[in-house]
Amino acid sequence: MKKILIGSLLIVIAGIACNNELPEKIYSPGSLPSTYFTIDTRKDTLLQTPTGTSIFVPAGAIQAAKEKAFRLEVKEALYTADVVLNGLITQSNDQPLSSGGMIFIQPADDPSAAILKPLTVKLHTNKVLPGMLLYKGVVGKDSIINWTEPAPVQVIPPNEDLAAGKQFFEVNCKSCHDVNKKFTGPPLLHVTAKHSREWLEGFIRNNAEVLASEDCYARTIYQEYNKAAMPLYPNTTSKEMDQLLTWLESESKRIDPAGYELTLKKRDSCELYLIVSNPLLMQAKSPIVDIVLKNRALDQHYDFMVNAFGWWNADRLMEDNPASQKSYLSVRVTGPVSNTTQVFLVIPNEGVFLRGGLLKGTKDEYGFFRRDGNGYLPPDKDAWVMVVDDQPGRLLFDSAGFKTGIRQTLQLKPQLSSPGAYEKAIRELAGDPAAIEREMLEEAVKDRWEMDAPASARWPKPTSYKCGCDSPRLSVF
Repeated sequence: MKKILIGSLLIVIAGIACNNELPEKIYSPGSLPSTYFTIDTRKDTLLQTPTGTSIFVPAGAIQAAKEKAFRLEVKEALYTADVVLNGLITQSNDQPLSSGGMIFIQPADDPSAAILKPLTVKLHTNKVLPGMLLYKGVVGKDSIINWTEPAPVQVIPPNEDLAAGKQFFEVNCKSCHDVNKKFTGPPLLHVTAKHSREWLEGFIRNNAEVLASEDCYARTIYQEYNKAAMPLYPNTTSKEMDQLLTWLESESKRIDPAGYELTLKKRDSCELYLIVSNPLLMQAKSPIVDIVLKNRALDQHYDFMVNAFGWWNADRLMEDNPASQKSYLSVRVTGPVSNTTQVFLVIPNEGVFLRGGLLKGTKDEYGFFRRDGNGYLPPDKDAWVMVVDDQPGRLLFDSAGFKTGIRQTLQLKPQLSSPGAYEKAIRELAGDPAAIEREMLEEAVKDRWEMDAPASARWPKPTSYKCGCDSPRLSVF
């Protein structure tokens, strides 16, 4: 994941691991940073974490001692370094999983609080992967989490939310807009694919402010529709906005089922063309590129409902990863090996974090799948293995980088280290989160990009879609 877990996929093996407990001194989910919210449980509340994840708490959904000032604690595991440093093993009864993101929700200081109605979570990710399921985390006595009770991760919006969104449209929008055809204003078919929700919310609440910012798309629409002024809706709540946009997306997909993804591809083609057609925008820290990538992140999430406090994880079985191939990988540890020796595999680009175990008939050679070292891995990926041996008063550590292949045996020799040096090494190996996020988002954009010209051309101007704005500015992306 960012490599986000999400974008980091987190893959962990447990089937062959010894009965070693992870050393709690350097592996503890409790050390993840928390975000705290104070809410009135009697009211509908939409929360958003710094990563972009949102949590909707319906009125009366939480039974708490302090209804007017209930404090909620949220933790997220999105970055590879955080996952490794906190020992967040992802396994379901010994079956290895690939994770699209983890979230922990609990009362901050009211252990008697309970969820009476499900909370809706939109878990931030850079790339939505097929076949994901929602797993509930069960924390064992050794602090290791076992992921259980898999259920479909994508949820259908509640009927009452769709009804409320439709009602908002009919009361406030229908006099000027139609979903599928031009009217006083532009058609709204697949509008959530054409623009980020952040841009749409800003435009709906105060389109005059967006227009004054010289936003390219706002100026284009203003001119095309005879400079007709759209009403302002500054008091629209986040819940009402979400209901409206969810209904518009659902109605658009009903009218034109295949059009949503096609519209995303067309939008990507224009954005990439506008960037690469202007050399100034291709600078490493181009603000235009950052806007494109930021809005991509806001567009993608896993939707699900949770009915209890605790850990939740969007996962799929490793065998279901289409990029994986049958492979053999082992790690030989030279020097003393004890029951506290732990060996791991990390593939940052794929978000892979595997915990190994001794291979059959060996005393110093570890594998990451079955007892014979065979399993599934994505090929030709930058990866690293590490060995950790945490004993009272002594921490041993070593790591080595490599590219994944079909058959490999690596060697590690634990060296004397310290918790501080260990953490620094993990963060360096995992990479800079900002740079990783940017790389993952670029990959997500390219994955959806529609090539309209010969493969030899690099991001040609689209021929099947009119970009509309030749000079990219703010939120046209």
